[in-house]
Amino acid sequence: MTKNKIYKKLFWVTSDKVVEKLDDNFVMCGTENWNFYFSKVRDVKKSDYEEMQNVELVEFESKKEMFNFWNLLDDNKKIDWSLEHQSPYILKSI
Repeated sequence: MTKNKIYKKLFWVTSDKVVEKLDDNFVMCGTENWNFYFSKVRDVKKSDYEEMQNVELVEFESKKEMFNFWNLLDDNKKIDWSLEHQSPYILKSI
């Protein structure tokens, strides 16, 4: 692992049209299902996002390291993973 960041609240935006409005608060895009996660949502209808609490964003140096970590996580801690950024990331509950 290289870095991690804890979010007391993180938002999964479920509407594609809303994603464009929230660029400044973008955290991660999941690879498997293209979910978009943001640190804040403003002027967004409650029906367009889901709120998560106590989430950790973990950055890795390699895809192999990330998947090794992912495979060791309890299923109830797994939220999402991404290869869409400069470094591989995992979102997990804490």
